[in-house]
Amino acid sequence: MDTGSVNWRPETVDGTLPKGHTTDLLDRRQPRRLVAARFFEAVPGLMRQFGPIPPEFWTQDVNGDGYTEAVVACPCREEPRVEVGCLERCECERFYWYDGRQVSVGNGPKGRANAQTAAAS
Repeated sequence: MDTGSVNWRPETVDGTLPKGHTTDLLDRRQPRRLVAARFFEAVPGLMRQFGPIPPEFWTQDVNGDGYTEAVVACPCREEPRVEVGCLERCECERFYWYDGRQVSVGNGPKGRANAQTAAAS
């Protein structure tokens, strides 16, 4: 995984490693953090409900812990902060995902309309 110029939280990167990397040095199974990448794999079709937002609606920043995050200008006028590799829910029920290169939104008006159309079928 190319982390480029972003500073990933170590447990977020660890959560994206292949399944073979889930043991400690004594070969004991270790719990894994459910990061956004694994969540998208676990729920079929979930990624299709997310779409990229234009770069002029978010900026890259660093949080208080020193990790890279995106600050999103949500249409509801809130500014959710999304740490790289994570999902963040806004007050308006939109979900934002930041992969270190772009921010995607899920459950926005288009996503909700598509979900309702699929449910009606």
